[in-house]
Amino acid sequence: MPIGPNGEKRPASVVSNAVRTMMVATGETEETIVRSTALRRAKERSHALHDRVVMLTAARVRLRDP
Repeated sequence: MPIGPNGEKRPASVVSNAVRTMMVATGETEETIVRSTALRRAKERSHALHDRVVMLTAARVRLRDP
């Protein structure tokens, strides 16, 4: 969402969105898809959490087996 003059978030212009949609539909412009860095961070975090879960599970198994 765009940020207003006082720092508040406000909805984007409906007319601008409609014009952009029609330009993409008619082929005048290409649709650009921006991949967020949040997706990359989430993927890295999931790998890190997976490694931690594996380590903790192995430790629990070692404690359980005499």
